[in-house]
Amino acid sequence: MFSLDPSSPAAIAAGVLGLAVLGVAVAVVVRRRRPAADDAAGLPKGAQAALLSVTEVMPDPRNHLAIKDPTSELRLTPAERQAAADAAAAARARRSPDRPADLAAAEQARAARVAALAKYERKHPPAGAAELAAQQPPTTKAG
Repeated sequence: MFSLDPSSPAAIAAGVLGLAVLGVAVAVVVRRRRPAADDAAGLPKGAQAALLSVTEVMPDPRNHLAIKDPTSELRLTPAERQAAADAAAAARARRSPDRPADLAAAEQARAARVAALAKYERKHPPAGAAELAAQQPPTTKAG
């Protein structure tokens, strides 16, 4: 007959496998005896009502009438595209160019361009800049 030495690796592996199978069997039996837990049992008081109020108010997008194409692509004819472009141009024309946010953004962009140009000119002086600097007398501060 087949016999295993208790200290052999095969015997140890068989023992560990047997314990694992026994543990799974016990877990299955215990889970079957325990009644199913309610989903709302872990939520704080009032949370289930809050979740239901949110889900009842929000429409299901699959049933929304505005979505006619199942891929949700918007297909426009050339005339519709031109009408949309004209409407966007008219809206841009109506917008005041003197809005503070627009003025601040333009000033910030101008300052960034000036700083980038100054940095570039420090690294790459224009041709003839050294001769021009040599021709001008140095300025002194009056104190």
